[in-house]
Amino acid sequence: VVPRLCERHRQQQSVSRTFPVNAAARNANLVREALLLEGWPDQIAQRLAGTIVQETADGSIDMVAAVGADAAAERRRASIDRISGGPLAFNAWAERMASLRRATAGHAPTRAVLEAIMLCDYSHATFDQPLNLSGHRFPGGVRFDGCTFASDFTVSGGRFLDEVSFERAEFRGEAGFEGATFVKAD
Repeated sequence: VVPRLCERHRQQQSVSRTFPVNAAARNANLVREALLLEGWPDQIAQRLAGTIVQETADGSIDMVAAVGADAAAERRRASIDRISGGPLAFNAWAERMASLRRATAGHAPTRAVLEAIMLCDYSHATFDQPLNLSGHRFPGGVRFDGCTFASDFTVSGGRFLDEVSFERAEFRGEAGFEGATFVKAD
């Protein structure tokens, strides 16, 4: 009887030792999938994906900005490109990102990296034409810091699932938030 218990104990130890490796691989795959959805250049994606392998992510810092200024600029470019596709394409992207975010439950380092990737960063952009984001669902944080809205800005019926910032934004036209919801997602 004793040898069986020892064998069973050895098997349980083996399973518990392999779980973190499998979890790390799963989390790295979640980050890679998010980066593929973004379409970022390989060199930036590889540097950012490396942060999750090292598990150095800290929710108090922006992991994309920590990777480098080129990564932050690429995120801004991707954010602006994404809204030009209209609400259907944007919301399809948003739903996939929200799904990836839910899959990181219980793993703060992976979640921090994903939240940095999915941040919609429009900081310091100038929108000369009316910007209508009505019906858009934002799965992560949104930054409009330092933006200039030379014409009307509308997010009627929009849904924001994380923090939104308009610090030092300038509105020269009408701004409409009718029916927009602001909810902090888990």
